[in-house]
Amino acid sequence: MSGENCQLIELSAALEGDFRELAAEAIAANETPYINWNGDFEDYVRRMEILAKGENIPAEDVPRHTYFLFCGGRIIGRSEIRRRLNPELEITGGHIGGDIRRSERRKGFATVMLKLTLEKAGELGLKSVLITCDKENIASAKTIEKCGGKFDKQVIHEETGKLIFHYWIDL
Repeated sequence: MSGENCQLIELSAALEGDFRELAAEAIAANETPYINWNGDFEDYVRRMEILAKGENIPAEDVPRHTYFLFCGGRIIGRSEIRRRLNPELEITGGHIGGDIRRSERRKGFATVMLKLTLEKAGELGLKSVLITCDKENIASAKTIEKCGGKFDKQVIHEETGKLIFHYWIDL
């Protein structure tokens, strides 16, 4: 996987079918990476636009930009850049999160997506970003480190009891 034909794109009507396939694959695997996905594509796109603008969003939420990794004519994954952190994101989530389509994992797409997402974060004015992952998620930890992540600390998520690794990347 070279990633040379990959790009981060915003969701558009032209990608509805591919997005629905991506969401169905995640749901079938009991993964829920899409904020309140209810099957209404237009509503989902509208909510992503509102979150990107950061206006009139719920007090507990933060402004965020959602992008999709598009390679070889299809959506491979989703990344999200949060322009600021709330108390929950300071523990788990951080500034950048994402996921790769289950059928495309372990092919190097996560590294490509994180590199492209870091570029976008810099364009949005972020100077450094916190990225977190569960201690058990060795693949994510390796991807973060490969992209320049410096281990900072581990914390315990109070609700789940899981150990969360914290990494910082200067942009």
